[in-house]
Amino acid sequence: MSTVKQLIPHDQALLVTGSLNAMEDDRGHDDRSLIHPVQIVLDGDVINCSCFDSLGELGVSALVVVQKDPLVTYITTGADLIELSIENDGSAQVRRIEIPALKDVHEMSLLDGVLWLANTGYDEAVAIDLDEKCVVKRIVLGKFRGKIRASLPSFTGNDIQAVDRYHCNQVFQDINGKLCALVHHTSGKQLLKRIARKVIKSQGDGGVVDLDTGQAVSLSLKGPHSVRCVNGDYWVCDSGSRMLNVYDATWRLKNRLPTHGWGRGADFSKHHGLYYVGISAERKRYRDRPDYNDRNLIEVFKTDDGELLGEIPIVDGIEQINNVYLLQRGVVETLLGLKLSSWV
Repeated sequence: MSTVKQLIPHDQALLVTGSLNAMEDDRGHDDRSLIHPVQIVLDGDVINCSCFDSLGELGVSALVVVQKDPLVTYITTGADLIELSIENDGSAQVRRIEIPALKDVHEMSLLDGVLWLANTGYDEAVAIDLDEKCVVKRIVLGKFRGKIRASLPSFTGNDIQAVDRYHCNQVFQDINGKLCALVHHTSGKQLLKRIARKVIKSQGDGGVVDLDTGQAVSLSLKGPHSVRCVNGDYWVCDSGSRMLNVYDATWRLKNRLPTHGWGRGADFSKHHGLYYVGISAERKRYRDRPDYNDRNLIEVFKTDDGELLGEIPIVDGIEQINNVYLLQRGVVETLLGLKLSSWV
């Protein structure tokens, strides 16, 4: 296994966003002050980016760098959108963009100059004009319900309820340039089964929905996250199965790479052939499993043959990894040097 320093190119660094677990019953503690929601892996060390420590009720969900000189970054805690501008002299300006009805935003994607938010809590894709700082389009996935022919995962027994839910957690362009969403439920329905006081959620019909036509590709994924286009293929976390799946341009499965836990957040270096995927410590409800993973880490794979090269432990400061970004060294050094008195 390679050392942490060897796993990241010298001119780059990893930025990891994270938070407390969303559900109180899954948390190891409720002390928000112990959460350091943005951490940077630089020169083999994991460093807390302290200027973000107070941001978000639970932490930070996603971040997008849209301009490097001067540095302009958009950040979401899941319920908001914040513009952070840092001048070359180190001075910074924070601006909150008023976007109504954001809830549990999982990922943000800059596509053809438009910032797209996966507004997971409301099952929609939200497009933001960055010049005007306003919403230019909202696509509610519920409008496709009934158009999509997809089978529900099987659940047996009594007390089963079907709820309208896609769980849209990423907006992306496919290899042909079509606007798509990665979803947990291509049928638009999630089955819930009540056992005593617990509610068990069905998984297994995750896949991709075309946001123009509503056509779905069901990939039988369990809670998928973080699809990336790599060398003409799609790499996507089959999170509930502890797998990193590789598909060709027609969504034909080519490879399944085992991971050590729940995958969410990914980035890659095309030049160096490296793929980074966030693996979160599993929630308390799964503690009885024999293969229970209690660590947060980044796993690093080779993109040519899928070999696991090593792992980067994220030991303290977050309960779950939300996103992983491979950024230029100068960008993260600017963020590490940033001092803000307030995010208001």
